[in-house]
Amino acid sequence: MDTIEPKQLFQKLEQGDAKHLLDVRSPEEFAEVHAKDAINLPLDQVNIDSLRDALPQLGDEDRIYVICRSGQRSMMACQMLENAGLTNTLVNVEGGTMKWVADDLPQGN
Repeated sequence: MDTIEPKQLFQKLEQGDAKHLLDVRSPEEFAEVHAKDAINLPLDQVNIDSLRDALPQLGDEDRIYVICRSGQRSMMACQMLENAGLTNTLVNVEGGTMKWVADDLPQGN
């Protein structure tokens, strides 16, 4: 599992070098604030099938960036998906949504 800082991820998203940002917080947390273009899939629902449903355009070589509030749940989600046999590269967003907001990066509606 790789890691990335929110500012680096935002640059990749803007340049089209990153396509898939998965937010594993609860729907309530997600509704309150989330990174622009993030897709919500709560940690308790994370598995390979639900991931493919949430990210239908996911290619075999695509990286998946995983974010939560602070980086702990996203790390757990990455480990769960790796243990389940997902072959895509998983990237944990360090500092999570808290750091995304602190860095004043765009938020979704």
